Amino acid sequence: MKRRAVWSFQTRALPDNRYLYARAVGNNTDIYSSNETGANLVRLTSAMTVETAPQLSPNRDGTGLTLLATAPAGRHFRECDWRPPSKAAA
Repeated sequence: MKRRAVWSFQTRALPDNRYLYARAVGNNTDIYSSNETGANLVRLTSAMTVETAPQLSPNRDGTGLTLLATAPAGRHFRECDWRPPSKAAA
C-alpha cells in the first residue's frame, strides 16, 4: 500500500488561560477561554453547532497526542462521537 502525503498544520500560540467555558452569543454557543479576570478572551470554537463541554488537556505542550482517525481523501471530519461502544449483552 502506497503511503499518501500527510496534511498538517500549525496552530497559533494562545495565552496561558486557565478558564474554559461555554458562552452563548446570539443563537449559538461556543467555547471560550480567559484568565481569572476575564482578560485575554479567546473564542476557541466557531461551528454552527452548539459546543458546551470544554475540557483542558493536562498535556498543554502537545505531548501524548494520539492519532484517532484519518479522514478519506478530500474529506474532513466535522464532528466525532466519543462515546465508548456499548457492551454486547451476555
